Order: sequence, then structure tokens, then C-alpha cells
Amino acid sequence: MCRNRSTLLFLLALIGCGTCNVLRAENLATDPITAVADELGRFATEPESSSADDAGMEPVEPAPAADTGEPGDVPVVSDPDTPEQGPVIFEKIDVAHAAVSSRIERTARWLDRFFADDKVFEEATGSYARVNLDSVFEPGGAIGFSGDIRLKIDLPRTQQRLKLLIESDPQRENRTDLENVPVDVVAEKSYSLSLERQLQQAHRWDVRPALGIKAHTPLDPFARLRAIRYFNLQKVMARVSSSAFWFDSSGFGANFGIEFDRALSDVFLLRSGTGLTWEEAEKFRRIEQQFSLFHRLDDRRNLAYQIGILADDEFNWRVNTYYFRIRYRKDLHDGWVFAEIIPQWTYREETNFDDEPSLTLRLEAVFGHSTLK
Repeated sequence: MCRNRSTLLFLLALIGCGTCNVLRAENLATDPITAVADELGRFATEPESSSADDAGMEPVEPAPAADTGEPGDVPVVSDPDTPEQGPVIFEKIDVAHAAVSSRIERTARWLDRFFADDKVFEEATGSYARVNLDSVFEPGGAIGFSGDIRLKIDLPRTQQRLKLLIESDPQRENRTDLENVPVDVVAEKSYSLSLERQLQQAHRWDVRPALGIKAHTPLDPFARLRAIRYFNLQKVMARVSSSAFWFDSSGFGANFGIEFDRALSDVFLLRSGTGLTWEEAEKFRRIEQQFSLFHRLDDRRNLAYQIGILADDEFNWRVNTYYFRIRYRKDLHDGWVFAEIIPQWTYREETNFDDEPSLTLRLEAVFGHSTLK
């Protein structure tokens, strides 16, 4: 009996010590018997899966079983009207739009550099030079020879903002594409020297004023302001360019151009170009529309099929000239020496739209043509 009483007292002492430890840990002022009863009640009501972190939290209903594909399972279908779907869809559309636009822009700019287009010279942010020699063969055995040079040089200590320009024709922006290539290419050329400043871009417009003098008798000073901007329009890239100019000999003038590029495949790019020109001296206004299909044969050979029409107020805005040409251009050496063959057919109202064929052979050297913003 004593042994049993001693054992009972020992057990009560252990329980009391354990309870006091719990109370000290929880900083509670409760008597041992009440604390033991509360502790036993808490453990009796807690589920076996609960942990120390679940204390004081509302019981959580078990998650529904995942869909195993068995007939008895009910698949969980997400609500298509949930707000999470919208941003995801628009994000995918934006990514696709950016990828397509980037591909068109890369292709268009690569072709412009390959063909040494005038816009490459206009937009070059570094030094750039282009020199070409043309031989023009016309009906009757007439042969004409001509050359062209365009040079843009970075001036030191100007952070590539001030350029020195040497051009064979400072009014080439006012010439139609028909006049630039190649029927009238043998015409006498004039040269100019000018300084061009590239201003900080405002609303993505590239603005470049220039002051210069045209080597003429007498000397002909001029001023020019050019602005260029690109737009990405879904599967089409647009380029808008405009310029206003003043020549001491001929007064004011302006021109406006817009091009739309559309990649048809990895090797074909379609371009539509429209140009408007106004000159004060002759009260002259002209519009030109040209369609070009660029065919990329490989990295060193390319074709361009071009057709265009011209109209001006001299002919009451009737279309007075049609032309069609094919340009075959090949990289002869390391991306800076090119050869080009240009057969062209021209039809003018002043010659009763008779066929005027010509063939131009061109040898061209381009320096710094990859320096494009």
C-alpha cells in the first residue's frame, strides 16, 4: 500500500513539473490541475495531421482529388472569363507583333543597305561614303558615262551629331526615282558642301537641319530641314520622311514621302512608296508612286522588280510617265564592292508613250554602310 502511494505521489510530481514547464513556456498564470485538463482537452480535439503551425487556425477542408481521367472523375474546367486570361492573351499578341515587326524591319534595312539606298545615307549616324560609276546603253548605240559620290564624315568632338556632307546633287531628294536611275543619269551633275546636325529625337522623329553651298556659277547657298520616323503597324512597317528646303537660286520647296514594307516570306519583301514634291520657283507639283518587290536570292545576290508612275500639274495631274525596271545586284567583294545590272523600260506622254529601253551597268563601292541607327 505504501509502495502504491509512493508511486502515485511520484507520478503526480512528474505531471506537476511537466505542467509547470508548459506554463512557463506559454507565460500563463494558471494552476497545475486546470492547465493539465486544458492541455489534455486540446490534444483530444486536434486532428492527427495538424502541426504546430496550424494552432489557432480554422480547419481546412481537404482539397478535391485531382482528375485521373477515370469515368467517375469530374474534370475541373477554368472559367474563360477570369481576369487572368486577358493579360496573358494580350501579352502573347504583343510578343507576336514585336517579332513580326522586328523581322520586317531587319529585312527592309538589310535590303536598303545592300542596295545602298539613299535613305541609308540620310539616316547613317556615322561616317558613310558611296561612289559609283555608271555606263548607260540606249537605243541607237548611244552610250553615256557618269559617276556619283556621296560622302558623310563625322566631325571630331561633336559626339557624332555634326556631319560634313559632300554630295553630287543636294537636290536629289526632289528628283524622282526615274531621274535618279538611269535614263537621265548622264546629265551634268553639280556638287555641294554642307554641314548637317542631328538633333535629339523628339517623339521618335529623327530631325536633321543642314546648311550648305552648291558649287555653281554663281555659288548657290541653301538650307534644309529633314525629319524621318518609322512606324510598326502589325505586319507592315511604315517610314515617313519630309523635308523643307531653300536655295538662293530657286527659292523654297518641300517634299514628302511614305513607304510601306510587307514581308511576304523569308525571301520576298513588298514595298509601296509614294512621293510628293513642290517647288516654288516653277510653281511645280509632282507625285510618284512606285511598287517594288525585293527577291533575296542569297546573302550576295538580290533582285528588285520595280514599276512606277508619275503625274504632275503640268499635265493636269494625268499620269504622264510609266516605267519598269529590274535591278540585279551582286556583292563582289566583302560587302563593300557591288556590281549592278539595270534594264529599264520607260513610257512618256511627250513621246506618245513609245518604248524607251535602256541598260545600265553599275560598279559601286560603299564604305560604312552598316552604320545605321
